[in-house]
Amino acid sequence: MKRTKLLIILCVFLATFLVGGISLALEAPTLTVSTAGTTLSLSWTSVAGATGYTLSYAPAPYTGPDTIGSIPMGTQTSWSATLWEGAAYFVAVQAYDSVGSSVYSNIEYFAIDSSLLNQQLQNILDTAVVETGATGAVLSVKSPSFQWTGSSGFSNRETKTAMVPTDMLRLASMTKSFVSVVVQKLSEEGKFDLDDKIQQYLPAVIVDRISHGSEVTIRQLLNMTSGIYSYTEIDNYNDEVERNPYRSPWTPEEILEYVYPKKAVFSPGEGWEYSNTNYILFDMLVKEVSGTSLASEMRRIIHNPLGLSNTFMEIQEPRDGGFGGLIVRGYEKDGEDVTEIQDALGLGDGGLISDAEGVVKFLQGLFVDKVLLSATSLNQMRIFNSIEDYGLGLERRKTKFGEAWGHSGGSSGFEGDMLYFPESEVIFVFLTNTMDTNVCEKVFQRSMELLLFTN
Repeated sequence: MKRTKLLIILCVFLATFLVGGISLALEAPTLTVSTAGTTLSLSWTSVAGATGYTLSYAPAPYTGPDTIGSIPMGTQTSWSATLWEGAAYFVAVQAYDSVGSSVYSNIEYFAIDSSLLNQQLQNILDTAVVETGATGAVLSVKSPSFQWTGSSGFSNRETKTAMVPTDMLRLASMTKSFVSVVVQKLSEEGKFDLDDKIQQYLPAVIVDRISHGSEVTIRQLLNMTSGIYSYTEIDNYNDEVERNPYRSPWTPEEILEYVYPKKAVFSPGEGWEYSNTNYILFDMLVKEVSGTSLASEMRRIIHNPLGLSNTFMEIQEPRDGGFGGLIVRGYEKDGEDVTEIQDALGLGDGGLISDAEGVVKFLQGLFVDKVLLSATSLNQMRIFNSIEDYGLGLERRKTKFGEAWGHSGGSSGFEGDMLYFPESEVIFVFLTNTMDTNVCEKVFQRSMELLLFTN
């Protein structure tokens, strides 16, 4: 750690607690830090006149004063705890007296070796893949002081090609969170208001044929309160996919032909129903207001700023190799290869392909670094339906590990989940190339217990 960085952190620590005052009458305590395995031990010299001590800490790498926490120590002059492997922090001790004066110790840095944790996570992933019969999987987890990405199984059953951490898989409905960010950013840029009706931007020949289409707002598409029938629940559409699975890629216009005859599930704003049709309409709406495509706007607003070089829209952004750039093959649980079945691939309701670390960067940029949306938009995104816990393209989960925000998805041989835990700032991303197994649930429970419940 460079001296200048230490000085900056020291200044932040001091400024954070300056309201308590700094007294030259109190001598600064001397802090000593030691680690043994996963056990952290702290001790500090007793200060004459001090009535108590407070332990201050900040995760490394240091990202700002909002990450500084504190633990009251009373009059004790030592403290120990068992932490998770990979934990890395800056720590300092504040001595204070009865009149409100205080002084800080030296700042120390510690890091717990992460090699064992890496192996434990890999074992969890390997075991779950074998237990569930999944073909392959990629797991990426990140905390303020630790990050790991690993893979298991095969990306191709026939060739026995091993899955690797950089492999790109279909995100399916996790795409909706990305689309929501694009739509909200366009709103911030003045292209429309979220409470505008879609008829202001989409051709009448489309809106007038959708049941209650003239009443639907952009916000209602995002939060699933439009009442528009989901095309994936329409028998005629699913029958056509079964009859002609390897047809040319579907267009939004072709899909809507199956939706037009269907009555709305409810009047706009008067209920909640998950509808993939809502996000199919964003393919068209974004193009109308931007003059480009949803894929291009996603690259401008998300991928390029965050450096997501392995994240792209299938069909809309074709790449060399594999099926439209998708080298990893997707399977049903029985081993049937369904990679190339054209089930509305590449559209706004589930068209993204990405590596796991790209998804981690997206959640990090959205919720931790907060560089994608304004505070107002981010707050709107997290206004969750009281019954269904769904916001603007975002699911809320209540787990034993705390509340989480994210989205799950499944499409044509692929499933996955992405979650951000605001209390612990842990990010969990899991992708698999096998449908209808419980591999994700097993990996989630076991890896989160390892990350959060080891002390």
